Amino acid sequence: MRKLAGAAWTMRFTGRALLPFLALWATLTLPACTQDPEEKLAAAQARDALANGYFLEAEKGWEDYIRTYPRGRSRLEAWNRLVDMSELRGDAEKSADIMEAMLLEYAQEPEVRRATALRLAALYNRLDRGDLALDLWRGVLGSKDLPSEKRSEIQLLMAKTSRDRGAAEASVQLLRECVKNAQAPGTRALCLYDLAQGLTLDQRFPAAMEAIEEVRRMREAPEHIRIQATFLLAEIHELDRNTKKARELYESIRGLYPNREVVEYRLRNLGQDRGKAEPTPEPAQ
Repeated sequence: MRKLAGAAWTMRFTGRALLPFLALWATLTLPACTQDPEEKLAAAQARDALANGYFLEAEKGWEDYIRTYPRGRSRLEAWNRLVDMSELRGDAEKSADIMEAMLLEYAQEPEVRRATALRLAALYNRLDRGDLALDLWRGVLGSKDLPSEKRSEIQLLMAKTSRDRGAAEASVQLLRECVKNAQAPGTRALCLYDLAQGLTLDQRFPAAMEAIEEVRRMREAPEHIRIQATFLLAEIHELDRNTKKARELYESIRGLYPNREVVEYRLRNLGQDRGKAEPTPEPAQ
């Protein structure tokens, strides 16, 4: 993960370069027993400024609060509002810097640290910094009290990022774990479908078909995932030149698949050399 050193910070805002050090300071000071009236007023003023659309004033107010009250009762709110405002302004780097400071300050508070790590991982993923996102996700997965469903959701994200970064086998293993951990039918169906997609890309067709058939057997699987799984199964049969079975499967989702033209195209071109056929229409998003 990137270092929290001051070199990673700019001096655009007075308090920005000091935030990591203020976070460390907060972890070393004694907790406050009561809320100082001035502290309460400072938080209220920052809140009101944000509510009324005075973003620069609100940002300065929360930065001043962080700097002035190392054990303030509203520090978590202050940090989160600073992240929100940075994201609204499109300053992803500042958002990341603030959340890194939060990870330092809340190192001994698992729930806050976990929520912050997941938010920061999502930001890194959007910024195409998959290695940093994966590091954070691995840290969260190491939590013993992490609910199984949340574990499977994180594994779905990690699997996609891993495959995007060329780690195909790691992606497959994550998805197999995802299937084991998932408890909600929708999540489990999605884990199986993504697993089938990955196995298909790796040309491991028997294993892919097994995962697809499991989705199709799930009574509680969301219909859109079942339809997508059926389309993928038809593609596999088409690649295997089992035209009859592929046609049967395409026909079964005719009118149901999000982009009907894709299915019609496949039906028109069944049995033809895919390399010589007309281009496949883009799937509906």
